Order: sequence, then structure tokens, then C-alpha cells
Amino acid sequence: MAEHLTPTAYNNWLRGKAQGLARRDEQRGGHYSVSEAKAAVHAAIADCGGRDYWTGEQLRWDLLGNYDSDESGLQGATYKRARALQPTIDHRDSRPICDFVICAWRTNDAKHDMSSEELKEFCRLVLEHNP
Repeated sequence: MAEHLTPTAYNNWLRGKAQGLARRDEQRGGHYSVSEAKAAVHAAIADCGGRDYWTGEQLRWDLLGNYDSDESGLQGATYKRARALQPTIDHRDSRPICDFVICAWRTNDAKHDMSSEELKEFCRLVLEHNP
């Protein structure tokens, strides 16, 4: 899935994401190491089959690891929409624990800090109101 990245680039991406997750979760009361986060993220990638955990959509793995903050600043929402299916890491639920899934940026933005049950309830409400 991340075949377009060299092993070094993938490891750098993975380390950076794991550090960010561990730091953010520590601020929220979570306690796990960067190496545990790396292993959990790598396992989530291996388990996802290339698809968004929540929607089943095929993810755009070619977008992984090449985010351009300057371009994002210039294009704003247009840049973000073009990368809607870029793989990203999500907590399976809202607790600050080392339990991750892979989903699209768009899905992660919509879910934000909801638990899996809150997300399902929210989606049910949207569908019931807009059949």
C-alpha cells in the first residue's frame, strides 16, 4: 500500500506519526511509547487492506507522505478535497490509547473525536433526516 515510499521514507513517516500520536495522547492522559505506537500504526496499515476502516473506500496510498503545507495554505479547501482519500491514522474510539485504524482524511475530519458508537449514531441521524 505504501509501496511508492522507500523503506526509509516510510519509516520516517511512521516515526513522525507515532511521535505525534503518543505526544497528543499523553496530553490527554494516555500512556504508551512511540515504539508501541509505531507497531500499532504499522499493524493497522497491514490490516486495512488498503481501505478506509469506517467507509470501506479504497484509499489513495500514492498521496501518503507528500503533503505540501505551502500548497495547502495557498489552495485551502480545494487542496484538502483533492486529498480526501489520503490515508491517515484514526483512534478506533475517542480514548487516548494505542489502538488505531486507517481511514481517509475526509472520514477522520468528519469523525473528529467521536467514539465509534457516536459516529454510527451521527451517521444514522444524517441518513434518517436525508434519505
